[in-house]
Amino acid sequence: SLTRDAAALVPADAFAVAETALAGRPSDDNLFDRVARRLSRDARPLPPSLAGVADALEEIDGALGPRRAGPGRNGGHLDESLRLALRLRVLLPLRAARLSR
Repeated sequence: SLTRDAAALVPADAFAVAETALAGRPSDDNLFDRVARRLSRDARPLPPSLAGVADALEEIDGALGPRRAGPGRNGGHLDESLRLALRLRVLLPLRAARLSR
């Protein structure tokens, strides 16, 4: 699965620290970027087979993010809890792997 493939790119202990750092503010883009950069120190490089998936998820995350939301909307049609889970469990390790080069 994509979640398993993404998790395999970063050590479990480093991911646990990153997850804890994001726990209070998972939708904070600046914090997410800083945590991904830190996690990239321990990540394996992003394999070419996942590069297209990572690009698509980055685009989706940007389009549906809360900074695009208007009053009373969640920024798109994706449930916010699902978006944040996808961001943490899949996008974070993929972004860290991409930055590890």
